[in-house]
Amino acid sequence: MKIILLVQFSSDISTRTYRIFNTLENTVKFLLSLYQKATANRYDGSFKVKYLVDCILSLYDFSCLISEKEDGCYSPLGKDWYIDTMIKQLSQL
Repeated sequence: MKIILLVQFSSDISTRTYRIFNTLENTVKFLLSLYQKATANRYDGSFKVKYLVDCILSLYDFSCLISEKEDGCYSPLGKDWYIDTMIKQLSQL
């Protein structure tokens, strides 16, 4: 599996970035690190999935390209798919 995560933090195009992951678990861990950075000044030590979801929803742009097949074709998936998948993944951690 290959996952290309495309993120833009604000309307400023210089905030665009991407990361490539081999597992969904690593993608979730990366987003958790973004969440912790975004909430550093108001992080109270507790973790709530709702806050992570709100963090993802607040991103200016967020997309995933996922390839699960050997043919190398990627399928585009958006925030809703990712949030559902992330919640399932977090329940397994």
